[in-house]
Amino acid sequence: MDSLDLSNNPPFTSEQLADANEWSTEQWQQNIPKLSPDQIAIILPIATPQHDPNLWKDKIHTVIEVLKTPQQLEAVGRTATIEQTSEILSWINSKQVNQPKLFSLFLGMPQIIFLQLLVQATPEEQNILKQESLSEPIQHHLTLLTHELSSASTSHNQAFSALEMQLRSLDLETTDSEQINELEKIIELFRDACLSTQFLSSKALAIAWNSGRTDLIEKLSSFKEQSQKLSNDAIGQSSGPDASACGLYEIFENRLNSVFNDDNNNPLSDDEPTIEALVKFSIWYIKDYWEIGLLPHISQAQLELELAPSAAIKDEGKDFRKQLFDDVHKNLEKLGLVNLQNLKKNKIYSKTALKNYILSHQNILN
Repeated sequence: MDSLDLSNNPPFTSEQLADANEWSTEQWQQNIPKLSPDQIAIILPIATPQHDPNLWKDKIHTVIEVLKTPQQLEAVGRTATIEQTSEILSWINSKQVNQPKLFSLFLGMPQIIFLQLLVQATPEEQNILKQESLSEPIQHHLTLLTHELSSASTSHNQAFSALEMQLRSLDLETTDSEQINELEKIIELFRDACLSTQFLSSKALAIAWNSGRTDLIEKLSSFKEQSQKLSNDAIGQSSGPDASACGLYEIFENRLNSVFNDDNNNPLSDDEPTIEALVKFSIWYIKDYWEIGLLPHISQAQLELELAPSAAIKDEGKDFRKQLFDDVHKNLEKLGLVNLQNLKKNKIYSKTALKNYILSHQNILN
């Protein structure tokens, strides 16, 4: 295609723009400055690695190099992807492009792109942000971020109160391992959200220090401290070999373990035999063990016959009962449920959870 010289012509038509993908490097340099801001928004997707993996960087460099008006540069900032934005800043850093172009780019930049840039900025990009933090566009982005962080802080505090209440009032009789896993996942996601806020506040604070805006510095510092305290102290950590549980994890563990407290509300030892711990699930009788699946080889008819009052006084009836209790002990061992610690490890804190666990491991008992 011949080089287009439209300096004296009307703006590009849609048909001409449709051929932009076929422009040579020379045509790209000649035609880009003549585009309106709206046309730049249409053209810019051509300069992406997905569209042109070989020449996209050269094209995006040319765009920044040849564009002159603030409106055109704002259109670039408004339209550029995060990949394009990073490449633009890298090229600007190497070429020492004048500040007005950066001003216009950041002025047009959507907040979501600014946040992505803030999170993944290289040291060079971070230096550019620091240098530009004296400008109104960067300060405006940071101000918008403080509004978002304020909203996030309120949401986090409300979520903490709701989650704390949910854990303290957990219905232990119906709680199974699946529900426990789900609650643990919710706590982890909550922690991740707080850590994300902390990370974002820290990144923004590093930029704000150069802005001279004490209000931004104070707000970002406060959000960073709040999210750090919420993550470390309020949410806390689960118990491990070298650390005790704290925060929400402690509340959760205490609530679950309370099912195994004795009559004086003291916790049972983890070495307590499982057969004793099951008393807390109101599992006392042979029929209770049969109902939860610990005696799969006994039919209901046989169980009722052998456990009838008339059979209980006979020696063979007593022997049968003893044999059944021995079978219960053996089956608990087969299932790896020897003591209270095994129950906790497998997140068994209710009769429902125990029954589900036995059912899922039925092949071991058959």
